[in-house]
Amino acid sequence: MVVGYGNGNAFRSQILSSGAIVKNKFYYRFSGSYKKSDGVITNETLNEEVNFLRDLTVRGQLTYHLSNRFSANLSYQLMDVEGGATYYSHSNSGMQLDADDFDNNIIDADQRGESSLKNSFGYLKLEYAFNKMALKSVTSYNDADRNHRGDLDFGPLDILRQFQDSNSETFNQEVRLNSTNGDSKLSWDLGVFYQNSDKLLLTDATADLGFFADPPAPTGSQSLFSRLSDFTNNFETVALFGFADYKLTDRFTMSFGLRYDNDQITQENRLNNTTTEKSQAELQPKLSLACQATDNLLIFANYGRGYRSGGFNAAATELFDSEYEGETSDNYEIGLKTSSMNDRLIFNLTGFYVNYNNQQQYIVGPNSEGALLIGNFNFEETTVTGIEADVKFRTFKYLDIIGGYGLSRSTIDKSSTNSSIDRSGFEGNKTPFIPQTTFNVALQSNFDISDNIDFNGFVNMTNKGKIYWHEDNNDVAEAYSLLNARLGIIFSKKYGLSIWSDNLTDVEYFQEYSAGEVSGSAAGDLGWIGQPRTFGLDLSIKF
Repeated sequence: MVVGYGNGNAFRSQILSSGAIVKNKFYYRFSGSYKKSDGVITNETLNEEVNFLRDLTVRGQLTYHLSNRFSANLSYQLMDVEGGATYYSHSNSGMQLDADDFDNNIIDADQRGESSLKNSFGYLKLEYAFNKMALKSVTSYNDADRNHRGDLDFGPLDILRQFQDSNSETFNQEVRLNSTNGDSKLSWDLGVFYQNSDKLLLTDATADLGFFADPPAPTGSQSLFSRLSDFTNNFETVALFGFADYKLTDRFTMSFGLRYDNDQITQENRLNNTTTEKSQAELQPKLSLACQATDNLLIFANYGRGYRSGGFNAAATELFDSEYEGETSDNYEIGLKTSSMNDRLIFNLTGFYVNYNNQQQYIVGPNSEGALLIGNFNFEETTVTGIEADVKFRTFKYLDIIGGYGLSRSTIDKSSTNSSIDRSGFEGNKTPFIPQTTFNVALQSNFDISDNIDFNGFVNMTNKGKIYWHEDNNDVAEAYSLLNARLGIIFSKKYGLSIWSDNLTDVEYFQEYSAGEVSGSAAGDLGWIGQPRTFGLDLSIKF
């Protein structure tokens, strides 16, 4: 059991219990958590925090071994979450807000945005072991009801508000047969996957435009200004897949995989009383070669095709069409994994190249009435080249140093054709939302202070490099670093006490940014402020 308290009047509790109902046959596992916080980001108009949270989650799991060969696992989870929403900041001295300007931005909406999520998720896993094979079936169902309400002009006057329902219902079924013969040079995996998913989106904008305006609201009441979206997208997917590993020698392994996806996508759009359908199919091969050159050196090369289905937007705007295409990527990797000094030093290095076709991007744009919609469009061709490295070094018995570095160079080679504007001028620019560099450094320590007292702790710094927010590359977020830390003491292997902090140095940054000249927003440039410094104390006990 864990309880904790932090700044922003944050409280959290967590409980976990597991054990045998019938020894060696029937087991249970139950967990529950509750989190609440008043928030730490202030709305200057309302003089109250906007990133509040209340989160209740419970999960139960039963595992039953019917025999030595047959087992069943049933799990069910419920979530009930409420929190802040639509708290975008803007410039306090005009319409322009630089992507790195944290002295000139303010949250001053007249409405405190609220969001909620009610989610139920369950799955049933059945496994049967043959002599040299295993058959597995996984059935799952996920139902999520989401809604939010809040300001739409993001300013102190009660002019525009927004209301949205975003609900989804998904059924999955997978059946998989795999080899379990550890003495064979060949291991394999075959399966079939089915998914049926409904996703509803209903969005309304209301307005109070004052006297002599349409809609009239002389008493300050809100009237429906525009129904921005009212549709249900249905995704039905059938996939077949197979993978195989073959040990050519004791040190050389070749792997091959193939997956075939067939998607049927239907949109029922209640705004214009239309039903639209599209279908897509994609074959996705994978090939991997691995060579254990020495006991401490593994060299590998991988190729794989990735796929993400397309879909439909709420409506067409000048920035995106009513539908967008499926995305494919050809991914190439070459790298090595090493260990030395009796595994005290581990170092891994990978170089990669990714060639995208119809890479999907999302953007905010105005519809024919001037109201803002979020939609997807495609870059016809983009490429990403980079390297990733990670290292772990045990300096001595009680201290590990962990580090990682990533370098990415992404380019728009051929721009979008599924919109009414000419994007050819963006060719050669950087792809939005991809950090140019990332790195992290961490110190981790665990040791015994005495026979009854143990210490554990870590300090971790993560850095996210330059990000281009839009395809024109005019708005850029510079690199920033976040420092997180936790220090704890455990008494008698049973009682724990720890202090922690996230974003310890209180760095300001935007998690999201949208330029008004791109989105067409009447509110101008908007930014979503990242979480400021949080800190707290946790107590734990094991029964």
